[in-house]
Amino acid sequence: MKTHLPAKGEPKTTVPPHPAAQLQKAPEGADRRPAAVVQRQLRDIANGSRRASQLGAMSALVNHGSAPMQGAGVAQLQGKGERALQYGMLGATMGSRAGVYGALAGGAIGAAYGYLSGTSAPPTFSNHHKDQYQSELSVYEGWRSRLPDGLSAYQSGAFYRYSSSTAAVIHSMLCEGKLMYTYDTEDQLKVSGNHGNIKHALLAGGQDVYAAGTVDLDHPEKNRLVTAIDAAKMRVENEGNMIGLRDELQREQFQAEVQKAQGILLSMGFRPDVGLDDLVGRYNNLAVRKADAHLEVTEDSGHYSPSYDSGHKAVEAWRNAGYKKISWKPRWTKRKWMGSVVQDVNE
Repeated sequence: MKTHLPAKGEPKTTVPPHPAAQLQKAPEGADRRPAAVVQRQLRDIANGSRRASQLGAMSALVNHGSAPMQGAGVAQLQGKGERALQYGMLGATMGSRAGVYGALAGGAIGAAYGYLSGTSAPPTFSNHHKDQYQSELSVYEGWRSRLPDGLSAYQSGAFYRYSSSTAAVIHSMLCEGKLMYTYDTEDQLKVSGNHGNIKHALLAGGQDVYAAGTVDLDHPEKNRLVTAIDAAKMRVENEGNMIGLRDELQREQFQAEVQKAQGILLSMGFRPDVGLDDLVGRYNNLAVRKADAHLEVTEDSGHYSPSYDSGHKAVEAWRNAGYKKISWKPRWTKRKWMGSVVQDVNE
């Protein structure tokens, strides 16, 4: 420190050294290249009393325009310092190619990224339509009360929370059709059939969630049967339209549709006159081993509007349920450029 000699009668003051002078100061025989100097400074920041304020400033630099993190005290910073320091070293080395100040910027950004990635909690999503919850619940309960007895778990409209006792039921529901699901902040995975008056908010009990959307079983035989069922429906409908029809032109049009449907069935290895009930029965009895199941998870909920960042929690939920082959597809895609986020609909 440099001592300022006061005029007579003035108190003695101490003038701190210029930052540039501090930057050049190093132990005898130390490496004085810019990258090495910055690395030493980052170590000082990580181990010294200034670490909280330094990393706080770096966080503000990287997240310019976003809300500051709350409750990030010194103890939290110390718990994550090693990871932040590793990123800071990498940033400093890269930035040093642009000179001393480039090294400082690179080190700051790298350390801040390490700090944020080490302390950030997964995002949660709240129900946007809380005021409609009770009316939606009444509609759902009325709909369920009118359903006939003897329906499958999928068709019954019931909600199931994943556990060892419900795992087999949930897997059979996946084999039957697409499911709605939520993964709440208590790490509870809940599912229902994707039909009727079911809402994600009802499934989650109105609670905040990490993820919400639909999940479907991607299996070659299932996809084959779905296509065959659609073709058989087209054939049956057009055969029905031809009954009693006298207009020859219209008969030819319906007949062409019938032949088109028969061609699809033949190409898939089915008889052209295979019964629709036969195909539906095969689909309902389709059993796919859990080990062979490939899930397609889509984040999409009008009540919660989960963002791109919910993907890792969605995959976590279904992995915890015992599924290993998972494809995740967000409704929203994200691109970052100079700190801004652009969201595009991925239909």
